[in-house]
Amino acid sequence: MPMRGELPTATLRYPHATHPRTAWSCLIAALLNQNLQAIAIVCAIGLLLELNALLHFSDRGANLVGLMLQ
Repeated sequence: MPMRGELPTATLRYPHATHPRTAWSCLIAALLNQNLQAIAIVCAIGLLLELNALLHFSDRGANLVGLMLQ
């Protein structure tokens, strides 16, 4: 009986590992993304403002920590 259609091809069961150079280029591309940089800058400014407030109002910060632990 003749075969109809295409011959079956062997498929990979597991996807091949990405080349290290490709992984590094994806990481560099993500780090150079301007949206990510803007978010990181805003988060850093917020962290600095929070630390400044905690150091400036250290007695109130200790009271808040005491309230959060109860």
